[in-house]
Amino acid sequence: MNKQLRSPEIPQKLDALIVLGMNIGVDWTPDDIRKQKFHLSPRSRTNVLASGILFKAGASDRIIFSGGRTAGKNTPSEAEAMKRHLLRIFPSIPENAIILEENSLSTSTNAEEVKRIMEQQGLKEVGLVSAGFHLKRAKYLFKQAGISLDPHNVLAAEEILRQRRPGYVEGYLESDLIGKENTKEKIAYLIQRLPLASQLLNFVTRFTRNPNRN
Repeated sequence: MNKQLRSPEIPQKLDALIVLGMNIGVDWTPDDIRKQKFHLSPRSRTNVLASGILFKAGASDRIIFSGGRTAGKNTPSEAEAMKRHLLRIFPSIPENAIILEENSLSTSTNAEEVKRIMEQQGLKEVGLVSAGFHLKRAKYLFKQAGISLDPHNVLAAEEILRQRRPGYVEGYLESDLIGKENTKEKIAYLIQRLPLASQLLNFVTRFTRNPNRN
């Protein structure tokens, strides 16, 4: 049976949309990122498309793409690759509407680096766009970093795409890949809530995704 998605309520006039890169995950390695022309995983490309739809629908006039060089120093950061992909699909979106956060290598550092940008630019009410399986942990980590998100402003990219590509979205949600991602995220969420877990995971991530290693 096909899964039914709720029709998301598009927020209006947010100070910014935060869009997370999701390059490294189940069945998608740094080598895969380096080899294909977009330098983006399918999940990251879905997030980009959703952010463009939200921007055009008036959710915000600013997009923050968040993600560093997870595939090595000879590839663009996830943030830069997402920006290029967005402007390729939505050329009418002004380039100066896009802010890049290129230092983070994990969700917790996404949150920390975005928090700095928000403080520097006086941003208050923001939306968060990512894959649905990732949002529970992302919302928790953003709260830990001091960014409280209204539940209506936490948006699953696949839900945003549903009206345009319902067949694709239903197949995506029922795939083995998403089942594996859901399992991985549930485990990561439980680990993340342990004392000092974020610091330990950040250390491991910095080592395994160090851009200078490739």
